[in-house]
Amino acid sequence: MHETKTLAEFAHAVRDTDIPEATRAHARGLILDQLGCQLGSAHLPWSRQVRATTLALGSVGPSTVLADGDRLRPDDAAFVNSAFGAANEIDDAHPGVRVHPGAVVVPAVLATAQAAGVTRGADVVTATVVGYEVLLRVAWAGFPLLMQRHHHTPVSAGPFGSAAGVARMLGLTAEQTRHALAIAGSHSGGQMEYTESGGSVKRIHTAIGAVAGVRSAYFAQHGLTGPLAVLEGRRGFLEAFADRAHVDRLVSDLGASFMIDGAGPKGYFAEYRIHAPLQALEELMAEQGFGFADIAGMRVGVSSVTVEAVGTIVVPDDALGAQFSMRFALAVAARHGADRLRAVGPAELHDPELAALAGRIELYVHPEVEQRRWTSFGGVLTVRTADGREHTREVREALGTPGNRMSDERLAAKFRSLVEPVLGVDRCADLLDALWHLEEADLDRDVFSRVTAPRT
Repeated sequence: MHETKTLAEFAHAVRDTDIPEATRAHARGLILDQLGCQLGSAHLPWSRQVRATTLALGSVGPSTVLADGDRLRPDDAAFVNSAFGAANEIDDAHPGVRVHPGAVVVPAVLATAQAAGVTRGADVVTATVVGYEVLLRVAWAGFPLLMQRHHHTPVSAGPFGSAAGVARMLGLTAEQTRHALAIAGSHSGGQMEYTESGGSVKRIHTAIGAVAGVRSAYFAQHGLTGPLAVLEGRRGFLEAFADRAHVDRLVSDLGASFMIDGAGPKGYFAEYRIHAPLQALEELMAEQGFGFADIAGMRVGVSSVTVEAVGTIVVPDDALGAQFSMRFALAVAARHGADRLRAVGPAELHDPELAALAGRIELYVHPEVEQRRWTSFGGVLTVRTADGREHTREVREALGTPGNRMSDERLAAKFRSLVEPVLGVDRCADLLDALWHLEEADLDRDVFSRVTAPRT
């Protein structure tokens, strides 16, 4: 019954030198990726709605909103930047525990660093690793029951990771960090009905987790307290959300390995379970030379978990629905290329030919993929062409997953594609270089001064 205490002590005490260089390098890449996601998605309609709402409520403070340059309180800046970061289904994910940690932890850590006057990039890297570790362990301890009960992990587990990273930024004691986690538990929530009936609220789920952690840590700094067995207690988080199924995962091998190593950047603007079939389709079309007009139908062999998550919506009503529809996403990719999922609009949503192809795509539970349903997002795609031929490709690990790492070159290309339209080529290049060398960077000079669009 001391798991929360152990996690808090780890978050407080872990040193830079306790984290292997390979893990720190991976963390730098994920921070870079998340800032690219924030900048590249700041212009989207729902991102504009979040910013406008926050500004209308009158927040003013020291922390920067990316792209726009507004200066808000750290909790509000974390909320807005997180909403930007998760706005277009391109933010990082951890396939082993089904959560998007970067858009929760990174905005919270950076907004607090700026508010607290922290300037060492190395401190941000350590706090990010800490935040990921706590968030991912809480999610893992509740896995898979969290998902089976339709709790969305950025909102349920996210507050704990954000609180841990922010507590580190604020220099809280181990006892204060424990109370930050204890307070964070009262913010947990979030349902996954958006996979069934749509809506844009999913775009702020990571933001809810981020802001909850920021406020929890600040509350703890000023003396508010919480239930000290918030995670493992008889009426704590794991009992309420997941029947205390895997309490041991909260601290098992803590510090000996780091769960952030299992997180990876996304290669497609779609829900993670769609990535492997998208990749298979791109490869088959390139190798076999067929096009959209040649496709008579498709069969997609995936797990039962994938069928439930992305198999309900056939023809979506909005952009989020398109990114959560296996059938429609494949139809869009076949006609326009997978990158079109970045900006699905009325032209795609009302295209009868896309709807027709989506209706000719069958999802089924593949027995071998089903055996890996909790450990893999892989799939088997078979495309039937009009001449009667069938082309099959299995992708066990999509680009960005631990088994198929995204190279630094590919990650940099992704960053540039997201950021150059916002910051311009030169400022994007300067920011990219600073983030690759974040541990040597001065945050004010090298990062915060470069994350806003030039004034025209």
